[in-house]
Amino acid sequence: MGKKKQKPLFPELDQIVAKLRSGEQQILVILIVPSHDRDEKPVANQDMWAQSGLDIMGEIFGGATSFRAIAGVFKSETGRLLHDCPIMIESYVKQDDLEDHERVKDLLRFCKRMGREMKQEAVALVVNNVFHLIRDFREA
Repeated sequence: MGKKKQKPLFPELDQIVAKLRSGEQQILVILIVPSHDRDEKPVANQDMWAQSGLDIMGEIFGGATSFRAIAGVFKSETGRLLHDCPIMIESYVKQDDLEDHERVKDLLRFCKRMGREMKQEAVALVVNNVFHLIRDFREA
């Protein structure tokens, strides 16, 4: 009787190495959900916005993770420092998904609505290590 072939303990190892060798990369997208409005008044619904942000990024990019930052500061256009305790939502995104205009428009619609309804000076979105400020909150 022959021995039964055992499954490898780390089948993911070959997948990880293959992706590294292929040069395939993903782009990190980070959405910042503020805790205070542009007048530094606490927002009552930060958790709701963070959950909605997770949902939209999960829907359009396949998944997301959020975490609370200890503190943050943003310099307004007038030079005033706005202090905050934001929730960061991050998603690793395939370049093809990020180049899909409809997916990105959905994310930008969310950012504009959040900025408008949360009374923000700006909404921050980081894409591939580039910090973008969304200041125009008109509805699309």
